[in-house]
Amino acid sequence: MYLGSPAQDATTLLRNSAVRIENPEHLSDSVYNLLSCFQIVMVGEMHGTSKPAQLVTGLAQLLTSKGDSVSVGLEILPELMRCYDSLHTDSSIFKSEFFANPPFKDGRGSFAWANLIATLNDNPKIQIFFYDITKGEEEKYSRDSIMFTKIKRQYLLHPSWKMITLSGNAHNSNQPDKMITYLRQDKELNLDAKKICSLNNDYLKGTCHANFGKGLELRYFESHESVWDTTFPFPDYLYLYSPKSNARYSGVYYTRFMTPAKMVFNYQEKIDTAAIRRQLKTIYDRDQKIRSQGDSIQFADYIDSTNQIIVESLIYRYGWLDRSIFGATSNYVCFLVIQHAPLEKQKKYLPLMMQSVTAGESRACDLALLQDRILMRENKMQIYGSQLVPDKKTGSWVFYPIEDEINVNVRRANVGLQPIEEYAKHFGIDYKLPDPNKY
Repeated sequence: MYLGSPAQDATTLLRNSAVRIENPEHLSDSVYNLLSCFQIVMVGEMHGTSKPAQLVTGLAQLLTSKGDSVSVGLEILPELMRCYDSLHTDSSIFKSEFFANPPFKDGRGSFAWANLIATLNDNPKIQIFFYDITKGEEEKYSRDSIMFTKIKRQYLLHPSWKMITLSGNAHNSNQPDKMITYLRQDKELNLDAKKICSLNNDYLKGTCHANFGKGLELRYFESHESVWDTTFPFPDYLYLYSPKSNARYSGVYYTRFMTPAKMVFNYQEKIDTAAIRRQLKTIYDRDQKIRSQGDSIQFADYIDSTNQIIVESLIYRYGWLDRSIFGATSNYVCFLVIQHAPLEKQKKYLPLMMQSVTAGESRACDLALLQDRILMRENKMQIYGSQLVPDKKTGSWVFYPIEDEINVNVRRANVGLQPIEEYAKHFGIDYKLPDPNKY
């Protein structure tokens, strides 16, 4: 496998250069340091998947948090978003023809794309635009050249802004007659390879919800395991090739597991996901103020129980809150509130979360924490080493007993958790695995 430099092996290149993506909607400064040098970031996807749209959401919010203004472009026909363009409300997004009644169904009219728009809609430093082609335009010019002109028009409106686009993987590949090639060759724009970054979404396996010639269908894909999968314990990351590379893209957004997106028009009851996200964001802030800042700590039980009532009502109505519909943050808040609930609540919702993880809609690392918490409360040994308790003599943190402790890092890696030695440092513990010779 070639990663852009003949001087180093693939594993070394990845370890030295890849940036972990833990939550695509909440990106770290490491991602900013990697991508902020580019004027345009073009994100590609296989239509009918969720994570690339979440990455665009997170990247736009990250850039604006650092002071940038951002144009966000989506491969959507502008005429199909007239309802949104006239009202700019969250509900108008889902009522727009592109999502509510699309003339073509290819996997783009998903909650992942609708939630992207809804999340960024209220940010005054973000302007959303659409650049797909009108029927008949391709009779005179190629589709990519027409989409390029629409992107160029938006760029010239705000040449000092950053720009992020989301399209099918093919449109931003470094090949003749593709959008990115037109952008780089345009003399008026004067954008070279150092100013435009194209990211391809690659994966080991998973399912997408797209049209392969016979209408929308769920289709499973799987490739052979490679260094992309074995180098890190975590599943998702960004990697940029060397500028001297002849790769078809500037880099890769690698997601070990591809998750299918749900289509908005398939739901008879239109879910106001934007309102639910705002509600859960408030719950998250309230939960964390108690624990990280000690705010209202004397009312912790009351606040937790109030949060549980709200989240349980949502679970009752919609099931476990899938990432593809409600977003990664809402999905995490659902777990967090149940993680802080009484034992009987945790055991009640554990099967739902397990099903969600199996479907690729929740993170295995979150499930591991919930499983450990339940085991500890039942006075059983934990599996993943996520739970700590104060030492009865010193009061300092120690690990609650771990089953088969010598192999705990193998289990942690399987669910995307960092090695236990690194985890221990967060609690001021100099941890060492048991000596295998003593077993």
